[in-house]
Amino acid sequence: MNKLTSFILAVLLLAPVAALHAAEVASLRCEYRENPLGIDVAKPRLSWVLEEMEQGTGDRGQRQTAYQVLVASSEELLAKDHGDLWDSGKVASDQSIQIEYAGKPLESRQSCHWKVRVWSLTSDLRPPNSSPWSQSACWTMGLLKPDDWQAKWIGYDAAYQARPEAAADDKLMNIQGLKWVQVQGGKDGSKSCLRRRIELPEGRKVRRAVLALYAYNFCEAAVNGVPVGQAMHWDRTARLDVTKALRSGTNVVTLAVSHTDPYNPAVIGRLVLQFESGEDLVIPIDDKWKASQQAADGWEKPAFDDAAWAAAEVFDGTPWRGPEAVSDLARLPAPYLRKDFSIDQSVKRAMVYVTALGVYELHLNGKPVGNDVLAPGWTEFRKRVHYQTYDVTAQVPKGGNTLGAILGDGWYASTLAHLGRRNIYGGRPRFMA
Repeated sequence: MNKLTSFILAVLLLAPVAALHAAEVASLRCEYRENPLGIDVAKPRLSWVLEEMEQGTGDRGQRQTAYQVLVASSEELLAKDHGDLWDSGKVASDQSIQIEYAGKPLESRQSCHWKVRVWSLTSDLRPPNSSPWSQSACWTMGLLKPDDWQAKWIGYDAAYQARPEAAADDKLMNIQGLKWVQVQGGKDGSKSCLRRRIELPEGRKVRRAVLALYAYNFCEAAVNGVPVGQAMHWDRTARLDVTKALRSGTNVVTLAVSHTDPYNPAVIGRLVLQFESGEDLVIPIDDKWKASQQAADGWEKPAFDDAAWAAAEVFDGTPWRGPEAVSDLARLPAPYLRKDFSIDQSVKRAMVYVTALGVYELHLNGKPVGNDVLAPGWTEFRKRVHYQTYDVTAQVPKGGNTLGAILGDGWYASTLAHLGRRNIYGGRPRFMA
């Protein structure tokens, strides 16, 4: 034995006991998530991280040489180091990510509690040392088969039926059958100014006046120089109430239309005046409107002389030279759904599995469930629908309870998708829990 070997052995024999310990196992993950709920992978993948046990007491450069995973059906069994679902035994491997579960087949809604220990080396001259067992972690299984969904798709289609008076307004105050208008000779990316004088008939009192307006890409509207609202592309047709901005005699409606991209701006719409008695007066945006590329001083006032302005250009088709994509449906309130239920004993565990064709906001006993927004998320709804799993044990007391949901159109049925039309994936929104 040479002097160098004797020195190394002496150092090892005199090293503190703490320095012989392997790294601590932490950051347990299942399918890359911490204690996830509703896993629907039949063989979930597990991972962990090696950390130094105590600052300054462990050795640097430790590397894993083997691991053992225990998975149990209860915390009690896991605490007794009994993996009734899976005991991997000691596996010689330095792998600490994507360790595929290889135990008993897992069932829907099953709870799986697990922990891991590793063997690690700090030097090729020392034997591997076993770490303590990690803190326990958990995952729960989701609903693995279609039959596990005992609930049915529900909705409330009556919520999408407008009141008779609202339906009548929607029929009149829209842009159906109209044509797009822009400034003659307009250039890409320019701003268009349009105006139209209106004489209110003598002796007729205006009950309501609405400007139905849609723009490519953006339009600011004013009456007699008073701003009354705006309209924009990909939004619904604006219905601007201009009743209070009108006055007896001569009025002027002005539109400032612009586009953020290098396209010629355009606008489409009509002004509808309803009187206390008699027929409505409907004024479409057409070639009777005056137009200019220059916003001259005072152009939004009734007294402005627009004789030199050209007539607006009316054209067929759409400004974007594509299919019509206009949302002309009035927004209707989202339906509310609720279910009362009663519990006559203490609750050990309560889970909610929930999804929607559309989007939902879930409440239990008046409090939100989870912190997700616009769940269940956008997918190709004709092929797949995501769902969420929530542990609501703390929210379910003995006695009466109420589960409630607000159901929205979302990507499934609204105009959010880029085609600009409703019901791309299906019909009316539906909810299931």
